Amino acid sequence: MPRVEELLTVEVKLSVAIQTQRPACLARVFAALVGQFYERGPFDSLARRVYDLYGEGDPEDAWQFRRRLDERLAARNCDPVSWDAAPRPRSPRPGSPRPGSCPVTSPSGGVPGGCVPGVWKERRGGCGR
Repeated sequence: MPRVEELLTVEVKLSVAIQTQRPACLARVFAALVGQFYERGPFDSLARRVYDLYGEGDPEDAWQFRRRLDERLAARNCDPVSWDAAPRPRSPRPGSPRPGSCPVTSPSGGVPGGCVPGVWKERRGGCGR
């Protein structure tokens, strides 16, 4: 029987994340998982989506997420998120799996493990809103 988080779309998971996590906490979780992405583009895209969702509610929350994430990435000697970058279409590499067929990505949209970092597995110790 599938678990609830396996049935939710990435957009719903992101909405739950921004409603239940303070921007600083979600930025900390994102920065901790930057190395889990094989390419940096999908990570930046996910961060931009979260920034936009925070901005729909409170622009100050969006700004805090952006600032804290960039600070945490800098502390890890990583480049900041390309906030203004438009997604670039990429051509598949010869022999690469078709989208959705990679065993690392989830059926719900490509987030490793099938859940938004910190939403389903992180203990609440101080990270709730």
